[in-house]
Amino acid sequence: MSDKMIKMARLFKMFVALLAVEAAAATSAITVRNGVPNAALFARRNAAGNQYFFCLGDSTSTPWVEFARIVAKDLDVRTIPHVYPEPAGAGFARYSCVNGQAIYGERVCSGYLAVLDYSATGARGDAKREAAYLENLVRAIYNYRATHSVIILHTTPSPYVAEAEKIADHYGIPTLDLTDAKDAAERSARLTAFAAVLFKDVAVSAKPVPRKLPPPLHPGAELRPQIVSYEHPEVRFDDGWLGWQRPNVQQVRHVIDAKRKGAKVTLTFTGGEVGVFDEATPQSSAFAATVDGGAPRVVAPPAGGKVFLRHTPLFEGLDPAREHVLTLEVRDDAPLRLAGFSLSGSVKTPKETRSPLERMRQKLEALPPMVYEPPAGRFEHIPETMRRLREGGTLTIVMLGDSIVNDTSSSRFEELLMKRYPKCRIRKVVSVRGSTGCDWYAQENRVREWALKYKPDLMMIGGISHRPDPSKMRDVVRQIRAEKPDTEFLLLTPVFGSEANVWNRTWTPEIDHATPNPRAIIERIAAEEKCAFFDMTGPLGVFIRDSKMARGAFMRDVVHANERGFAVLGELLNRWFAPEN
Repeated sequence: MSDKMIKMARLFKMFVALLAVEAAAATSAITVRNGVPNAALFARRNAAGNQYFFCLGDSTSTPWVEFARIVAKDLDVRTIPHVYPEPAGAGFARYSCVNGQAIYGERVCSGYLAVLDYSATGARGDAKREAAYLENLVRAIYNYRATHSVIILHTTPSPYVAEAEKIADHYGIPTLDLTDAKDAAERSARLTAFAAVLFKDVAVSAKPVPRKLPPPLHPGAELRPQIVSYEHPEVRFDDGWLGWQRPNVQQVRHVIDAKRKGAKVTLTFTGGEVGVFDEATPQSSAFAATVDGGAPRVVAPPAGGKVFLRHTPLFEGLDPAREHVLTLEVRDDAPLRLAGFSLSGSVKTPKETRSPLERMRQKLEALPPMVYEPPAGRFEHIPETMRRLREGGTLTIVMLGDSIVNDTSSSRFEELLMKRYPKCRIRKVVSVRGSTGCDWYAQENRVREWALKYKPDLMMIGGISHRPDPSKMRDVVRQIRAEKPDTEFLLLTPVFGSEANVWNRTWTPEIDHATPNPRAIIERIAAEEKCAFFDMTGPLGVFIRDSKMARGAFMRDVVHANERGFAVLGELLNRWFAPEN
């Protein structure tokens, strides 16, 4: 063997040895514990709505996105990381994993796998305290949805890592230690090995298995963190406040404004910790907080910077078993805009005795009067529907679309119609699939399973998930008519959705026919296919604009309506179906 070949052989052995060392380092950095079989199951399904990781941590430099990309590449899964960095650490993030009327908290848990890294905050603060916050966050995620999975990454070395490992042991959570990864290549190697051991060749159940939580390790961790809306009955304001105002920060749907110095608000609760969310600027008023009439804590406005959503923990270490009263008082003649309260504990919720429709009608009655006149001639293409409403019989309405169509159904408009037309019995069938539009329903003869099997008299087709646009509505209409020619159709334009959607971003009261847009496309299809048509987008926007309330006051999250929004949709349909004379 020549000297050159010997040298090459030695180099190859060194390379193999180096790879072995790196592989060993990657393996030793991984602790699998119970794994994430539910996440592996969802990844294999690769279905709409089951593709999301929600990544929570205290830094944007943590390798969440790289991990998600590795999983996507190795498993051919459309994995979408939703990243929520929070410099305040798990102490704040635990409130991001619960439903809150004013705070966009619930968006954080819209996925199936939580990737957590709070080691930087843990290194800066008290290790045991930060670990207690982490445990509270873990329990909040599992309480939000018992089939969720959690993994923990460590990127910053500190005593907190050992405390976090105790929590991982207790809950069977997989962890990956990146604190001693010497460079980006080694970090990637460890992430790749971690993804492989969690997702490749893993035995999974036919269905996701809900997790049962063990007793907590830290005192108070069993108290469920929650965000309490200022609309809650146990939050009481004097007359110095104006609610449902448009916010200046993205995380908030609406805020309540203090109108004067001395304005007060109280929250009655049971629990060990309480805090407040406000829209803070240097121009904000200071406020004084007391609990149970004790010594006040004065919270000053921030010294500088732009407007931001501020979370201020006010009181901790309270008796978690007794009832407390928090009082806030405005100290200055300056703006104070509150979004809600953070609470580890509970608030009394009065027993609901009203029906859903009664609740919605009362919410509608508290709003400014609706001014909407439906267009004449709207019933031209649904004569049999209107005959049954007027003269009696059973009318089967099938609603086809996505979660927005489901929300439209939640308005219980059919109950309003049966009061308006008492001779008719309406049988309503809601046939929806999340994030799904007519481009999907038009394929593989799916209309048989999703529409025709219910024997519709009237098909109501709508939603916001038609991709790339609603043009496939035409195919759905034709396929249904081909098998059931007497079916009548009402095509609906989009309602709600995010502010980034084109019908919200470029909203006008009337349909814009100068540029292509979903409203104009649906209107054209309805005319050409002889379907009834309701442009709900226009009058909904007019009503919200004229109410002088934030759009978010009608929504439960960034996309969907709340009961106030349902009430408006129901009344719009009630008026659209009103007799023309």
